[in-house]
Amino acid sequence: MFGKHRKQSAIVDLKEYIRENYGAGYTESESGTVEPKIQTFLMKDMEKAACNCSIVAMTRILAFYRDNEGKDQIPGNKKLYNDIKSIAAIFGYDMEKGTNPVKINNILNYMLTKYGYSGKGKSTYIWNFKTVKEQIDAGRPLILNIAFGYYRDHTVSVVGYNEFSKGTGRFKKKKRFIKVYDGWTDKNTYIDYDRINIASFSKVKFDS
Repeated sequence: MFGKHRKQSAIVDLKEYIRENYGAGYTESESGTVEPKIQTFLMKDMEKAACNCSIVAMTRILAFYRDNEGKDQIPGNKKLYNDIKSIAAIFGYDMEKGTNPVKINNILNYMLTKYGYSGKGKSTYIWNFKTVKEQIDAGRPLILNIAFGYYRDHTVSVVGYNEFSKGTGRFKKKKRFIKVYDGWTDKNTYIDYDRINIASFSKVKFDS
């Protein structure tokens, strides 16, 4: 995304986070993930000192389809990254400003065509937690572009979700979390769904 990326306070231990922020009594009621099928390389592994979070997220997602869905015309990670970076430059990317998130779907469409695949990159600006669940349950990772709040001005790879609940009936409370790779660490972190202010999702769908 635009701007200098600043590492936010990442959620690592969900149970501890819930206890400290929402109190005791919550238990995990639902979860889903595409792990361990997705790679965990870092932004600095691809290129040092660059605002490359969106390019790395796109690299991770397309590598997922290469590794798991037989899309073997997609090249290895370094070439894939450089190819995406070259196309992103057409849409205004530079190393200091990053990638305009509204152009991610255009870049993904270019990449599919470049590698000889029919399909579509699509960005969604009106969404809810169901959007995440449906995509992850279908085995499709996502790209999340965050404008404010957690990880502001940053793009992450969505690899799962977790839902915790407490109570029953009309007194039932739910806390929902999005499981991500943020590009700074090769470990999972989590985003509190209820604390996301403005964000959009991007996804890839191959026709066959």
